[in-house]
Amino acid sequence: MKKKKLKFLIKEFLKKEEINAPAFAKKIKVSKQCVYAWEQNLNFPSLNNVEKICNKFNCSINELLELQEESNNV
Repeated sequence: MKKKKLKFLIKEFLKKEEINAPAFAKKIKVSKQCVYAWEQNLNFPSLNNVEKICNKFNCSINELLELQEESNNV
């Protein structure tokens, strides 16, 4: 059975923009621990923070969030 999994692409955007997590955290006024958790898909930002992230990266929410299919072996 396949299901869709939401993947938050913060790590890829930070790499593309050549900025590290602490510097980015400071720009959007969150803790660096938040950004580290987002990079590792351990936590998801609030909608308010998603908007801030999109503004900083000049991207749409659709670009920042990606739905990918995940296979489950049953």
